[in-house]
Amino acid sequence: MKKHKLMTALIIISLVVTPLASQGIAESNAEPYLTITDSTGHSTVLQTKPQRVVSLNPNVTETVFALGAGETLVGRTDYCNYPQQVAAVPSIGDMYNVNIETTVSLEPDVVICSAFISQETIDAIRNLGIPLIVLNMQTTLEGTFDFIRQTGRILAKEDNAEKLVTLMKERIEAVKQKTSSAEPVTTYYCVGYGEYGDFTATKDTYINELIKVAGGINSAEDGQYWTYSKEQLLEKDPSILVFPEYSYSNFDLDKQFFQTNEPYNQLTAVKEGRMYKINGDIIDRQGPRTAEAVEALAAILHPELF
Repeated sequence: MKKHKLMTALIIISLVVTPLASQGIAESNAEPYLTITDSTGHSTVLQTKPQRVVSLNPNVTETVFALGAGETLVGRTDYCNYPQQVAAVPSIGDMYNVNIETTVSLEPDVVICSAFISQETIDAIRNLGIPLIVLNMQTTLEGTFDFIRQTGRILAKEDNAEKLVTLMKERIEAVKQKTSSAEPVTTYYCVGYGEYGDFTATKDTYINELIKVAGGINSAEDGQYWTYSKEQLLEKDPSILVFPEYSYSNFDLDKQFFQTNEPYNQLTAVKEGRMYKINGDIIDRQGPRTAEAVEALAAILHPELF
């Protein structure tokens, strides 16, 4: 009798364990959700679709929300200020000082970054077994579109990404059509100025392309690495000066400085009051608001058309 009971118990156990074991084998042999080679040539394997995402850059954060995946974002940087919903997401510090402990505590399935993140930070996160994908962008509009598509791949939002890119292209093309017959306006994008040097969007920046698309000519196209000399600026004497405005900047003070300090006050644009501001976040961040940046810039350069 005891032998019979033992055999019965063993059969029951085998019936329970065998399917579980088979399930475990099947799961271990399952194809990963995604294998992606990022901008640095690093290959990352994601076993499942990410449910918990940490963003290390504002344009990544904006893209996650624009693709309809905002509910997956569990961490972001102090600089991530758009859309409004992001304020409720925990911060992991800023782009230059990422808090690794906080990042780990959020248990992300993937960390996504685009620029300004140190290799030390990247290595520290990867060494803890957390997948990290770097999506550096080419300094072109096409680079922006590719960044959006790649983010869509990671988040299983490819269709949404393609729809967003298509809409952005349509809006940008509409601007190009409006400005195509207008006289291009020489434009200087003033990032920094003063005794420590002058900084602007040179030929190797994506803002250089935005100026062209918006119906302008970048006065600093002959420069590189964001630097430009005062002598070059005076020689070019652009028709318009555009200042990016941020939460911490003051456009009125920018104008006052140019009006009261040499050699800036010698510029025709300063003498004739053609100094304008633009939302720095939308023009600096390569992402879903880039079309909005083109529209805003075109409205400054060609107000008669918009």
